[in-house]
Amino acid sequence: MKPHYVGIGGSANGNNTAVVQQDNFVNGGTHGQWQRTGCCGTSTGGFGAYGGLLLPTQTKAIRDATDGSSNMMIVGEASDFASDANGNPVDIQGVHGWLMGSPRNSINAHSERMFNLTFINYPPNWVKKPGNGVANNNGIGSNFGSNNGLYSAHTGGVQYLLADGSTHFLSENIDMETLRRLCTRDDGKPLGEF
Repeated sequence: MKPHYVGIGGSANGNNTAVVQQDNFVNGGTHGQWQRTGCCGTSTGGFGAYGGLLLPTQTKAIRDATDGSSNMMIVGEASDFASDANGNPVDIQGVHGWLMGSPRNSINAHSERMFNLTFINYPPNWVKKPGNGVANNNGIGSNFGSNNGLYSAHTGGVQYLLADGSTHFLSENIDMETLRRLCTRDDGKPLGEF
């Protein structure tokens, strides 16, 4: 039973060298960013930050989304194949469902896979573009790469769920800073259009 949706653990910084699109988003001291070292067949590299609501080692409530539940993405679609350099399909969903759980109770488990969670570092459907869905890219991996992100068979974007319970369609052309803020529960900045 492969998952078709993933929890949002937070968003990586927009000013590091591992991102496709630079922006001004920086995690605050509360949600320090860490670089993942990789495990079990996934790529090394990639980033995580615990600014979301669904976290592998902590419990957060909707009330913790101080930016408002209608401004907080908690679940997104991950239901298609990525692409290798020739445009051939690559399965990056992993073999474990969400019942696999989290490997440790430490926030510093940098080398572990975070089952059925993603940390946003790329635009929606980025892994579907030829060459982007391969394990050589930072955070992309066939066994729960930390930055596999959101991707779907839909043309132009993905489905997602906000903390207020509403579902929406997210364009793959969304501004990356807006997307990062949408995946962060308490950055305190306005989102803009999305």
